[in-house]
Amino acid sequence: MQSLPANVSACSQAFSIMLRPRRYFPEEFCMRVLTAVLALLLSLPLSADEISPQSAVAALQTPGTVLIDVRSAEEFAAGALPGANRIGHEQIAAQIASVAPDKNTLIVLYCRSGRRSAIAQASLAQLGYRNLINAGGYAQLKLALTQQN
Repeated sequence: MQSLPANVSACSQAFSIMLRPRRYFPEEFCMRVLTAVLALLLSLPLSADEISPQSAVAALQTPGTVLIDVRSAEEFAAGALPGANRIGHEQIAAQIASVAPDKNTLIVLYCRSGRRSAIAQASLAQLGYRNLINAGGYAQLKLALTQQN
């Protein structure tokens, strides 16, 4: 099971403190803590497992966007999107600089179902890459691209 990010854990601790009997914490304090917790939760980035083929299609219209297929070599050989670079999700951290040295580069990731591209997205985010889109599965993205044309 994946552990919660530090800011979510801190929010849950603050919330549990707030639920203690009122004699320890006045109502104004509780409202401030609740407001702070809500603000922290709303400021969290999108989770790595959100899949957006529509965002990917739009992003691929932008010059300089890098398309990365994180499937196996066998899957890639069986069919891939035009212009895709193949980097397995387990090697993405070591090889990303060869295709996207700038951490502001718009990167679209896809695999078979979206699971491996979510793993790759999380790895790249930890390296400081900021513009990442999990397009989900190959067939899903291929269909979205076909419908767009």
